Amino acid sequence: MTLRNFFLTVLVSIVIGFDGSSCSAQKTIESKLSRRPISEVARHVRVLGDSSRGAMIFYRQGLSCIQCHTAGEGAKSLGPDLAELRERATYEHVIESILQPSKQVRDGFKSEKLLLESGRVVVGIVRKEADVELVVFVPGEEKPRTILLDEIEARVPASSMMPAGLINQLKDET
Repeated sequence: MTLRNFFLTVLVSIVIGFDGSSCSAQKTIESKLSRRPISEVARHVRVLGDSSRGAMIFYRQGLSCIQCHTAGEGAKSLGPDLAELRERATYEHVIESILQPSKQVRDGFKSEKLLLESGRVVVGIVRKEADVELVVFVPGEEKPRTILLDEIEARVPASSMMPAGLINQLKDET
């Protein structure tokens, strides 16, 4: 199985409840899966995974996975190429990343909040830091922004650009 198909298999499989049915309105998919050990969810994925259905979910407009990620089609600025997970390509890692996107963020994709001297706040991913400037990818902007270090009053880590709870936009895809 290619890494791309592996990721798509994981995505669709975690959507389905452990009994094969979707979650009720009272329980979100996230809350249901978060109560289970990741290893149990991973076993479920290995058995019921379907990369074709995962691809339909991944490329679906409403979920917006493709706005930040690719699966081998080329570079995106906000999220890693999921076809290049390498040693992180385990069921457990992918499931944890979807359920808890801020728990473990790879270098090069960590978000920061920058308070500028002008009073503006910029939140983005610092991709390059030189002696006098930062290159920051900001969601919604087509090109990276260059910010002079002298213009930055404060700088703190921020949560992952991948919002928590995205999985709750899904329902049973069977």
